[in-house]
Order: sequence, then C-alpha cells, then structure tokens
Amino acid sequence: MSALGCQRFIEVKEPAQQVTAGAVFSDDMNATAAINGIYSQMIGGSSSFSSWMTTVLAGAAADELLRFNASVEEQELVTNAITPDNNLVSILWTSAYRTIYQCNAAIEGLGRPSAVSMPVRNQLLGEAHFVRAFCYSYLVQSFGDVPLVLTTDWASNQGLSRNAVAEVYERILSDLQKAGSLMSVSYPSAMKGRPNKWSAVAFSARILLLLGRWEEAALAATEVLDKGGYLPLPSLPQVYLANSREAIWQLVPDAVNYGYVPELRMPPFYTANVPGYYLRPDLMMAFEPGDRRRSAWVDSVQYLGTRYYYPGKYKSLSGNTEYYVVLRAAELLLIRADARANMGYIAEGMQDVNAVRLRAQLPILSGAMSKDELLAAVYRERRVELFAEWGHRWYDLKRTGRATQVLGRLKPDSWQPHDTLWPIHSGQLVLNPALRQNEGY
Repeated sequence: MSALGCQRFIEVKEPAQQVTAGAVFSDDMNATAAINGIYSQMIGGSSSFSSWMTTVLAGAAADELLRFNASVEEQELVTNAITPDNNLVSILWTSAYRTIYQCNAAIEGLGRPSAVSMPVRNQLLGEAHFVRAFCYSYLVQSFGDVPLVLTTDWASNQGLSRNAVAEVYERILSDLQKAGSLMSVSYPSAMKGRPNKWSAVAFSARILLLLGRWEEAALAATEVLDKGGYLPLPSLPQVYLANSREAIWQLVPDAVNYGYVPELRMPPFYTANVPGYYLRPDLMMAFEPGDRRRSAWVDSVQYLGTRYYYPGKYKSLSGNTEYYVVLRAAELLLIRADARANMGYIAEGMQDVNAVRLRAQLPILSGAMSKDELLAAVYRERRVELFAEWGHRWYDLKRTGRATQVLGRLKPDSWQPHDTLWPIHSGQLVLNPALRQNEGY
C-alpha cells in the first residue's frame, strides 16, 4: 500500500510508545504511557505536520519564508503553484490522520472496562479529544472539506467522503468542549507537554475567532488569561524556555528529535553557509524601529556578500532548556484584541495590543482609533509576534480574506485565488474514489 494512501491512518504500523489497543489501557501507568506516545510521535521525525512542516510549508506559502536552493516541491510552496503530486503537502494530510488514528484508538481503549482510575481516565480522554481537535483544525484550514474519521474501524473508514467545513468545525469545538470538561486545571505532569483544561479553552478561543464568533472568542481568551496564571508576559528571551510562564501548551522534544523543531532546521550549520529557510524582506520591513523582537528573535548570516535573516526564537541545540511552544498567552491577548475590535470595544482592544507592544518596548497605541484601524494594528502585531510559528501568518491571511490582496501583489505571476486551499494528493484520490479534488487542481 502506498505511504500516501488514504488508509494510512487506518493501517499504520505503530512504532514503540504509540497507542495500540487492548492491554495498553490496562492500568494508569500503561494508559498514560500510550498517550505520551502520541506527543512523542507529534514532535518526533521529519515527516509530521506538528514537528516542523506546518511552520515551514505555511510560512513559504505566505509571505514569511524563502527557500535557498529549493527543490521543485519546495518552490511550489513558495510560488503557491502546488501540484497534486506534491509530497510535502501530502505529509501534512497523512501525518495528521496518523495522529487522529492514535487519538481514536485511545478514546476507544479508555472506554473499555479496565483498572485505569477515573481521574486518570478522564484526563487521558480529555487529552485525546484535544489532540484530535488540534489535528482537524490544521486539516480543515489547509484543505477545506476533509473526512471526519472518528473510529479505528477500517470497514467504516475506507470509503469516507469529505465532510463540509462547517461540520468539521462543529466536531472540533465539540471535542474541545469535552476536553475542557475532562482535563484538570493543573498540568498532569511536571512539564507543560501534556495539555490541561486551559489548553482546550485557549485553543477554542482560536477556533471561535476564526469562525467570527467574537463574543465567545473574547470570553474564552479572558477566562484563560484571568485564571490560568500565564500573565504577566515574561521577557522575550524567556518565551520559548521549558515551562515558560507564557506557554499554555508545549511539545517536549528529546535528544533524538529536537532537531525537528523548525527554527533549529533553519540556521546554517556553519556561519559561512546560508540558512535553508530564511525570512522574506517583506517580513523584515514589518518590524518597527526599536522593536526588540527583531534583535531577540531574528538571527542572520553573511553569505557570498548577502545577509540572510532567519528565525532565531529557539537558541539551544538540546531539548533540555527549550520546548516547542504550541499555544501561548500573547496569542490570546491578540485574539481578544481582534474579537473586541470586531465588537466595537476599541479601548479594551487597544489595551490588549499594548500589552504585547510594551514587552517589545514599542510605543503604545493611543488616541482615537476606528475599528478598521485597530484591526490593522492587530494584524501587524500578529505578523511580527507570531512569525515562523505554526503557520499563523498563512492562516491569518486566509481567515481575514486578505490572501489574494497580499499574496497576489507579492507573487503576481503565480498566485490564483484557489491557492488558499492546498490540493489533496493524487494518490489519495486513486485509493479513495469518494474523495474529490479541490477546485483549480
């Protein structure tokens, strides 16, 4: 069977530490180890959307990253001229469904009678629902309609067609609500590598903003910011440290897989070489004079007379001091600012933006602002605060309807409006005739 087949998430060969079934969920220790295996899979290896690929692929598709000596498939991302045979984009699909399969196996396994205690069972079930929602959020934002796979049963899954976007988001929010009701407020481990209740609420704020449900998004963000203990924002060098106060959820790399944290794939191995991926001039110009994020989070190297700038948010070459940040408080402040601006609460939205700007040692927003002016300020702040993190810029341009305006101007010879959705790999369509290709491919 092809590695790109639509059945990959059904017939996956599970490596050590991954969720299987049956005896794996026999007691607290084994069940917890199985869930930990999901996180190890998510951060481990070079072929996972949650290790480095989303940051790199979405950054190239937007106006963040360029690739030095790009392969044909990498250049397709940079120019948004992606073909249905692009294997890089396909990895996002297959790796997300592989993790979804593991979550479904965990939900089924934890639902069977066993010696797993109720508090542990609830926490682990909540984590499985949370991670499944997380995976589906990237699938639906990247591909649009996608199959909702909610069981490990091969016979039920083999011919699934694509569910509508609205239906997928309904499932995402349902999973997050269930996760939030099951997981504890405190973190279940000494690190923030396993999510807690606030992780689910924070991620629901992101989804609710995407759906334009402003009041609910603001309320969810406020609940986390008021009760979670993630404020005040720490200094810039502390943001990506292990168990940073600002971090709401982190993936914990080990000595084997730490190299897959995306920012550590971008710097050159030697200072005389160019980084593999580097920042577009447009992004560098987006930093205001005096913005401390530029000096704290951007590094550079001189190569053949040209200076190349690359993300420098992660500094360490070992997994002991920094963890891969997935959710953090600054994003929630900007989510709430966005929602408040759309509801007309201008002064309150300005306060949230200013909390982020003050840390960067920039002048605060002041005076009278219109809704559109505040939204423009929020978008600018998101661009320089969240650059090279999980494709925020790419998904923001699509969420706000600005993709064609921004990328059509930057890439006039290749950009087309249908490029906002990526193609489903041609191999998937062969293996599952119930799938249909996205428009334009």
